[in-house]
Amino acid sequence: MARDEGSLDTALGSPCSSCPKEARLAKRSDGEECAMHARVSTYHGPAGLSEAEIDEITRKTEEAVLPGVRRMDGFKGVLSLLDQGTGKALTITLWDSADAMTASEEAANKTREQAAEIASEEIAGVERYRVTFMGMG
Repeated sequence: MARDEGSLDTALGSPCSSCPKEARLAKRSDGEECAMHARVSTYHGPAGLSEAEIDEITRKTEEAVLPGVRRMDGFKGVLSLLDQGTGKALTITLWDSADAMTASEEAANKTREQAAEIASEEIAGVERYRVTFMGMG
C-alpha cells in the first residue's frame, strides 16, 4: 500500500532503529519518534484490603519505589491497578522504546520485588507489550 505525503510516516519523520515505521507513537528523550512499550507485572496479594491499608501501601510505594523507577532511562509513566476483592494487582510501566524497556530489566526486577514486599504480594508474572493505542482525557 503506497503512502501519500499526508500520511503518518510523513508527519512523524524517521522511525527509530528498533521500531517498525508503522509503530511510532512516542517521542524518545532524544526527540526521535518510536513505538512506546509496556511492561505488565502481575501480583497476588491479600484480598479485602481496607481503604486505609491501600492508602498506606500506596504511600510507601510512592516514597520507596517510584523515585527509582522515574530515574530509569526511557521511563514514560506507570499505572497501578488493584482488584480489592481478590487481591490481584497489576503494575503497567510505560517505556519510550523496546530498547529502553529491555535496558531497564535488571533494575525493574529489583523495584518489582521491593513493591511486592511493601504490599505483602507475590509476583505472579511479567509480560511485555508494544503499545498500539493510548488515549487519556
